[in-house]
Amino acid sequence: MSRALRPQWPRFMTRVVAASCLLTIVHLMLIQPVLAQAKAVPWVAKSVQPNGFDVQLPGNVNPLPRSGLELEIDSRWINNYGYRPIQVTVSSAKPTTVNHLITIRLYEGFAETVSVEQDIEMPMGSTLIDATIACPQFRGQMNYWWDVWVDGVKEPALSTEAGSGLQVYPAYPNQGTNGSLKFLVLGLPARANQTTSPGASMFETLVLTVPDLPSRWIDYTCFDVIALAPGEMQLIAQTRPDALVAICRWVRCGGQLWISPVGDQWEALLDVERLLKGSAGAVGKATIGDDADVAAGDEVPNHTATSAVPLTDDDVVARGWRPIKIASTAQTNSDAATAADDQTVAKNTRADSLAWYVEQPLGLGFVRVYRKAWEPSGLAWSLQMLNAATPPDESPPMPTPLSAALATTRNWESRHGMAPDAANTDFANLLVPGVGLAPVTEFRILITLFALAIGPVNYWLLKRWNRPHLLVLTVPIMAVLVTLALFAHAILSDGFGTTVRVRSFTSLDQ
Repeated sequence: MSRALRPQWPRFMTRVVAASCLLTIVHLMLIQPVLAQAKAVPWVAKSVQPNGFDVQLPGNVNPLPRSGLELEIDSRWINNYGYRPIQVTVSSAKPTTVNHLITIRLYEGFAETVSVEQDIEMPMGSTLIDATIACPQFRGQMNYWWDVWVDGVKEPALSTEAGSGLQVYPAYPNQGTNGSLKFLVLGLPARANQTTSPGASMFETLVLTVPDLPSRWIDYTCFDVIALAPGEMQLIAQTRPDALVAICRWVRCGGQLWISPVGDQWEALLDVERLLKGSAGAVGKATIGDDADVAAGDEVPNHTATSAVPLTDDDVVARGWRPIKIASTAQTNSDAATAADDQTVAKNTRADSLAWYVEQPLGLGFVRVYRKAWEPSGLAWSLQMLNAATPPDESPPMPTPLSAALATTRNWESRHGMAPDAANTDFANLLVPGVGLAPVTEFRILITLFALAIGPVNYWLLKRWNRPHLLVLTVPIMAVLVTLALFAHAILSDGFGTTVRVRSFTSLDQ
């Protein structure tokens, strides 16, 4: 019986070894990558949405940070060019026993990467410290990762790798920033840091609370319009005056501040002017309203008190507010138009926006006040209906206050004249002073003469002198001499100096 079983043992062991090898291969190919991927994500997602992420570190990693600190990174903001303020919060479960210096280096990009580094001091005995890092955003979709050092020692548990999957992408794929206007509005805390958009290529709004408003003007550069109510402006002036000053600085750099509603008879306009003078006066000379009425730097009124002084349209224009001109385009309904209809159209067709809103420049930007309440999503839907297909027998719809508001509000590209991730068609027109264009015509003539001289002429002369074998010497010698001559001419004409081009803007405020 034992003799009969002996030949089966080698076959059994072979099967065991083959099964072990198969299990090892499955573990290496399927299970191990999953475990490695789980270990490669050292963060816990608190919120991940198209306009950014809010993550907390450390996650499920081993070992934990030696310092016992925790890190939270919140990048939720509007998707647009400019600077994205990334909120960084460092916390400790117990009060720290020593002073900590936390260094954070943020990276963003894909093929092209930029990095921003900032130091955060955490005093002894504290449990929470936060900071804002302004990161430049130069394309529609960005990939983020970072390195963290605590007291000069890198903390791997608080750092992430380039492929960690923390991305910010546009709400509408393949459209980048899609050229639509970006609005900042105030809302309830439940909607804070959320973006809304009624449709592609229309509008995109970011909702913030008053405590969440940035205190640096550079953090507003992603927005095209900031829309506030007069009561909200007064609340900001009382509780966050630094934020209102930052907003005025941003307006001076080219932004637009929309304020609505100020009333059918402009009752809240005087309060708006006082608020703007009190905040814009900290930036520079205030130009809003009548300078003799409220001096720059006067104390802003309490947000619960309003003057409610009605003004006529002539008074508003006299104070420096100007309506926007609207080109009138009368609609004709084939042969059905009557004299009464023509009178109605003429009555409702206005040459400017005085019936709805007026504006006044502040630096390079504008402050626009609306009589009635304005809401971005309602404006977007109205424009979408306005731009619908027009029947063939009718002319395009006449301009409305909504279409005029859109046409006179510039997005990021139109304000700056370029997009960071696109070619600048005007670059070739901005020449360096003293440096002309390349001599293309002269180069074509010289290269043609050189080809004739080094080729046919050289061969004809050497053949006439019965020395064609010298071609192997004359061709390289002539090429070297011509190259040296061109190089010497470039040195003598241009030299080794550096010539730069500077484009500047100077504002002379009288």
